[in-house]
This record gives sequence, C-alpha cells and structure tokens, in this order.
Amino acid sequence: MKFGVLGPIQVLDNTTSHAPSAPKQCQLLAFLLTHANQVMPLADCIEELWDTDLPCSVMPTLQTYVMHLRRALRKTSAPDRLVTRGQGYVFVVEPGELDLEVFDTQLASAQEAVGRDDELASGLLSDALALWRGTALAGVTTGPILQIKVAELGERHRAAVEQRVEIDLRLGRHHELLGELASLVATHPLNENFTRQYMLALYRSGRQSRALEAFRHLRHLLAEEYGLTPSPRIQRLTQAIRAGDPALDVPAHPASRLTIDLFAAPVPLGVS
Repeated sequence: MKFGVLGPIQVLDNTTSHAPSAPKQCQLLAFLLTHANQVMPLADCIEELWDTDLPCSVMPTLQTYVMHLRRALRKTSAPDRLVTRGQGYVFVVEPGELDLEVFDTQLASAQEAVGRDDELASGLLSDALALWRGTALAGVTTGPILQIKVAELGERHRAAVEQRVEIDLRLGRHHELLGELASLVATHPLNENFTRQYMLALYRSGRQSRALEAFRHLRHLLAEEYGLTPSPRIQRLTQAIRAGDPALDVPAHPASRLTIDLFAAPVPLGVS
C-alpha cells in the first residue's frame, strides 16, 4: 500500500486508486494521514471537519464518514488501517508507505550527510523533493487544523529546496541551477534566499550584470510592496559581486563554508 499527502491525496494498492471522492471523507482521511499512527481525539476530528459550524447529528455523521472510509479500505490489501482507540481514531501506516514519512526520513539522512558528503546530501534532498506531486493536499477541503498543517508542509518544502540549491552551489553546479532558480525567483519574488542564490549562480556563470539586475528587481519589489529595503546580508553579497570578490568563487573543498554566508559578517555596505 502507498498513501500520499504531498500533492492530491493518494491511496494506492499496487496501481489501483482507492482515494475517496466525497469531500468530507477525503478531508477526514487527509487529517488522519497527516497525523498517521497518532490517536486523533474525536474533538479534533470534529473541529477539523466543521470548526464551529456543527451539524445537528455531529457524532452519527462522523461515524458515517469513518464507516465509508473503512468500507473503501476493505477493498485493498490493507483493510484494517482505520482503528478506533479510546475516544479517537488512528490511521495505521507501515514504514515506507506514507510519502510524508519517507520525506521526513530522507531529510533526516540528508542532514547527517551535509558537510560530510555533500553529493549524498544533495541526492537525498533531491529524492525527498521528488516525492512532492504539487501542493500538499491539493484539492482537499481544509479546516482550521489542516490549514496550519498545509502551511507548515509548504514551508518545509521550501526550506528543503533552499538547502538543496545551497549544497549544489557549493558543489559548483551553478550552470545547472540557473533555470530552476529563475523559476523559483519568479514564483517567490520576495524570497531573499532564492534571489541571493540566483545572484550567486549568475555571477559564477559570468553574468555579473544580470546578477545585479536581480538585486535591483528585489529591491524595487520590497520597496513597492512593503516599504522595506533588502537585508544587509544580500546587500553585502551585492557589493562583493560588484567588486568581483574572489571569495564568491566555487569553494575548493566540499566541506568549505557556504559561500554566501561569508557575507554575514558586517562590512561597509556602500550599496545603491
């Protein structure tokens, strides 16, 4: 069995899909899968499904949704996954069955490899990110608890992308990153980390003027949207790009300090 929440919800038995189509059943399944192997109290299930807009027969309705989910699971090779425990429900998954659990495992392995074996760390992060099939729980109605969970998963995905790009820059893969970073900057125009990484990849690819243009675009957007200026960190990187600082070159050793972090130490800005 395979279960998926890193995209549209998935319940796969070999290649056959058993994901529910009814919105509330799908929402309940998503809620239980994102808290797999944890007993979720009835009160939490009710809050997620209805918030404060409770139906008159809330408990019978919840039990009906559970009955339909169990009926669908009986058609699979794992019929007994939705279990009643005390005053709640638990959805049981085995190791390797849930994409979110695999994602977490690969991220943890990548953290152990960072700095020791960056090739391995980059590969593990790439494998973890490849599990994503779009926005987490795409197409699922979300209540107050799942909304927070979806936002959290989105942030974790973004952080994993940033770290993988950072490692790839350290490995000298700036040319290969240009297309991906251009897309990331277009999708997240106010994200300084992606812009900073894009600037470094452009500079290392011999496109100094384009790197400075990316900075000017970020500065304009921050001023227009929020009345803010770019952080001192990215301003120091911009100054180094203008000066052609050798510290921006690809590190000679994989375990070297991250290049863009060299500009975290205060120096005169002088950036216009």
